[in-house]
Amino acid sequence: YGVTTLKPGTHTHYVHVLAAPNNGGTLELPDAGYIVTRAVDLQSGSALSFEQKEGLLRIEVSSWDVCEFVGDQVIRLETDGAPRVIPRDAISIWATVESVEHPVKHVLNEDYEVYYDAGVEAEFPVSLTIRLQTPSIVKGLKLTQPESGAVVAGTYRALESERIQGCKVFVSTDGVEWGIPVFEGSLVNQRGLQVIRFSDQLATHIRLEVSSNHKGTNKLQLIYLDVIGD
Repeated sequence: YGVTTLKPGTHTHYVHVLAAPNNGGTLELPDAGYIVTRAVDLQSGSALSFEQKEGLLRIEVSSWDVCEFVGDQVIRLETDGAPRVIPRDAISIWATVESVEHPVKHVLNEDYEVYYDAGVEAEFPVSLTIRLQTPSIVKGLKLTQPESGAVVAGTYRALESERIQGCKVFVSTDGVEWGIPVFEGSLVNQRGLQVIRFSDQLATHIRLEVSSNHKGTNKLQLIYLDVIGD
């Protein structure tokens, strides 16, 4: 378990590992479209070996002692710039349902406090369809949801999470034929960015179909929706 932070105005990220991985010395996490050029153990200053493949970043760490005894082992990541995402001004989007006050177009703006809401009358599944200006190679989706609800059931006085759980992703080259899902599964109940990865696909249209949330209600809200590109 851990969190990430970003130094504003730079290409530097920090991965704060709060609980050591259960697979030994390898830390694995989605790269969210960023291209990492260097990884450094912040406590020792030592460079760490890493690999990026199929949307995952794997970092080799010889010891998690700092995590165990101090509680926060930090890895500094340097990247070559902005993430590889399709520009939002090159995307249009529509949804099967949306509230008047919070339309789906809000997921493409830059305001964190403006969001999409499917509305109180919505029934799952709810679909969001993205159209790209030009055919592009796409690799995944990045979802930012409101920070509401606990990540652990039964947390004292905390609201139950209504973050997305079950979902599918389809792609199309004409907006008519969709075929089988390129992703189908459940998203974990976590704070912060969610990354849905799939194999490289040539697409003009992408459809996110949400079938459930972690509370089992009809609520669906999104702040941002980005497409990871080539």
